[in-house]
Amino acid sequence: MVHRHRGAAMDGRSRRWAMVLGVGLLGAGFGAIAALGAADRPPETATATGTCPAGQRPAQIEVEGEPQDVCLTSLRDGGSGLTVDLSPGDFQVRPLRSATTSGWRLVAQGGGWVNPQAYLQIEVDRGGDRAIGPWLRATLAEHPTWQMQPLPPEASAPGNRLPYRWAAQGVHFRAESAAPDGAIAGQILMGRIQGRSVRAIIHLPLEYGEGYGPRIHQILNSLRVTD
Repeated sequence: MVHRHRGAAMDGRSRRWAMVLGVGLLGAGFGAIAALGAADRPPETATATGTCPAGQRPAQIEVEGEPQDVCLTSLRDGGSGLTVDLSPGDFQVRPLRSATTSGWRLVAQGGGWVNPQAYLQIEVDRGGDRAIGPWLRATLAEHPTWQMQPLPPEASAPGNRLPYRWAAQGVHFRAESAAPDGAIAGQILMGRIQGRSVRAIIHLPLEYGEGYGPRIHQILNSLRVTD
């Protein structure tokens, strides 16, 4: 039996965000990825306890409304300074690099099994001046089989902003994967951090939404550029 992490249930504010963006159609658990409160609270609490391996620090994430201890380490891209905090046991890190971008594909792993269909991909434009609108359109063109759901006008209303301070544009999508994963729920988020253009792609089988939603939320909320 393949191990799946259990995840956070949506609170009222997360549910409103999910309804505005149509995430509820993709499965209730996936709404945890787009938690509305992400810009208003730290990705982990200040009361984390426990012992972690050398080089990692204890923290907590919210799982089903309850704090869960995790051990975090910082991952930094040397070419751009892009940095995130993640629990290394939950993801396999696959570096990405092109002529203009660099970053990682963080692939879900649980119970010793890595699922290439469940991932968070984060890339930064090393030149720093790439327009995010054309980059988003190019991303959509690269994936013609993804069924896009653009953000509706209501998403810009007060209280319905994008869930991360660095995010400026985004879409949801649905896709189909070979068995046993089936339906895929995803997001593409575009933005800027300290003058650098950033793209994040969330690509998850529906059954992974509850378990990996809080973990992906924690990573995206920690996204920064360091020297």
